[in-house]
Amino acid sequence: MIISVHNTKGGVGTATLLPHLAHLATEAGHKVYRTTDSVQLPETIDSDLILIDGIRDDLPACVLVIPITCRMAEEHAHELADNFRGPVIYLPNMGHRLKSVPPHLPVIVAQTIPYSHAIAYAADQARLVWDAPDGRTKTSPGAIALRSALLDVLRLANAEPVEEDTSEPMNDDYLLLASLSEVIHAALAQPEDEETSEPTTPRSASLTSRA
Repeated sequence: MIISVHNTKGGVGTATLLPHLAHLATEAGHKVYRTTDSVQLPETIDSDLILIDGIRDDLPACVLVIPITCRMAEEHAHELADNFRGPVIYLPNMGHRLKSVPPHLPVIVAQTIPYSHAIAYAADQARLVWDAPDGRTKTSPGAIALRSALLDVLRLANAEPVEEDTSEPMNDDYLLLASLSEVIHAALAQPEDEETSEPTTPRSASLTSRA
């Protein structure tokens, strides 16, 4: 999975949010690779989750996370979401309340990150708020809110905690036979005179790419 964190309006906190997001994803068991929109990529990337500060044409993101801190950042977010061919997550922070989200945009809004001295400290010191030498800072309401909001982003992006697979690996022949068996059973179970309809997708599961 590839997640981009970006807003064309500068100063929205991507440099602070990205390392915190990477830290939580690593805690969840993901092998994370962080990069920016201007760094040359290696030939191979051995990771299951790539986080990009910005947008890259050579590494299209599956999900776009847009931090929003002010009215102008919200306007830029709508334009980005309209042009991005995939699911978008708005991440409001610093107390900015979203006015509205255009209904045609494939947007889900994550938890709001409130302004706090803990997050301001992390931004100023360019370090994780949970690594602060002051014990009260890393357990403060701001630090807890930041963790909760970013975990919500990972959940909405379907980057759930990795569970260790203890089952026996299946070879390609077995998978092919299993797939063919499912198709045959489905065909036999389908009445000839019954019309099939497209399944409806609930709002909570709307993070699917646009054609």
